[in-house]
Amino acid sequence: MQVLGSVLFEKVLPDEYNQSAGSVVCSQNRLALQNALREGDPRKTIQTAETYDASFTKMRRQLARHRHTLLLRHQPVFEWEWRSDIRARRYSSPSWAWERTMTLQALCGAWFETARHEAAAGEYREVGRSSWQGA
Repeated sequence: MQVLGSVLFEKVLPDEYNQSAGSVVCSQNRLALQNALREGDPRKTIQTAETYDASFTKMRRQLARHRHTLLLRHQPVFEWEWRSDIRARRYSSPSWAWERTMTLQALCGAWFETARHEAAAGEYREVGRSSWQGA
């Protein structure tokens, strides 16, 4: 799974919403998740996905409170690559809910990989701890 393309939320939102919505921090967190997925480190992916999800959710809530007066500069397109079977498939969507779903999918995949590696190493106590209680 990979994040394709950058979404700079500070260029999507009007200037008056950037600071209160935390758009710059959210953009940085998405880039950090993109790097963690590219590196293939499940523990780093868990950390960055949780951080990005928190900042993205905060921003979405802020936007929802002002949706009656908010006019985006442009609609972002969220692009992801997802490996299913043997081939990698590219998906893109303008849906903010879909972006959150893909972030949670990346988090789920990282938890699975962490648990699989720990089980293979015979660290059965660690599997339960990191997989279900957030590494």
